[in-house]
Amino acid sequence: ARTLALAACPFPMSRPFRILRLFTLGALLPALLGPLTPAAAAGPVSYEYKLPLRTAAFAENERDAAEAYARAFASLLRETQGAEVRPRVRVEHEREVRFLDTPHHCALRSAGWILRTRTQGRNLQLTLKTRSTDEARVLATRLDAPGAIAKLEQDVEGPDRQQLSRSVTLKLVGDPIPGTLGQAAARFPVLKGVANDDARLDVVGGSVVKETVYKLSTWKTAGTRYDAGVTVWRSVPEGRLLFVEADFAYTTPSDAPSARLAEAKARALFAAMQSDLGWAAARAQTKTDFVYTTLGGDYCRR
Repeated sequence: ARTLALAACPFPMSRPFRILRLFTLGALLPALLGPLTPAAAAGPVSYEYKLPLRTAAFAENERDAAEAYARAFASLLRETQGAEVRPRVRVEHEREVRFLDTPHHCALRSAGWILRTRTQGRNLQLTLKTRSTDEARVLATRLDAPGAIAKLEQDVEGPDRQQLSRSVTLKLVGDPIPGTLGQAAARFPVLKGVANDDARLDVVGGSVVKETVYKLSTWKTAGTRYDAGVTVWRSVPEGRLLFVEADFAYTTPSDAPSARLAEAKARALFAAMQSDLGWAAARAQTKTDFVYTTLGGDYCRR
């Protein structure tokens, strides 16, 4: 049985009721989503809380800044979770990130898709994602991609903003980055018909990003494990600082009391992070939105 967030509710729901939507779908899953490949059948839903940070502190020595943030984050954990952790930082990933779409029209974004690559040497991660506040639509979306890793999560980006995200990721070695929509559709059949197969895929805004992910401490509260990190984006090849984001995530427990407690603890921590004005940025923006607006400029309108 798999734990999901069900949003096919015909009436408005208050926030206290939201967590009650988390339950075991079991046999209901095939009826709701239709038959799925093993890769496309999502596992337990995870919650990921994301907060843009002020970039100024990371401009000169980002490692020192990451360590300073780890100390501040450990203090917030002590205050909001009663958890004592040793502040620590280690580099988990260093890779290049590209968002792909058709020039002028951005056919993928217009159709509700995000196509992202992460490359590290010859290793390529190709991810297709859909994300929306319309949870029923996300749950009903089929993502057939044999051999892919599926993920279902709630992205929490602000006090009143969260979106359900569903993605599949292919891990490839030595494969080229798709250059046309047809090549992408060969990997992700759901993209067939979004535009002509020969429609060119370019890097949105021409902006290749160097992504460094710093892993922070993990902790447990009432049996639920939480993971945290800081992601730093710089331009390639200039090294100009673009975006910094702190995040933490957990997988929703299967029983309702534990799920309610996990959510309450997560919301308390996130509220404290947002109130830490020495670190929190004034804007609430996802990295994808940053790429398409700040970096992409008029890419979708040329």
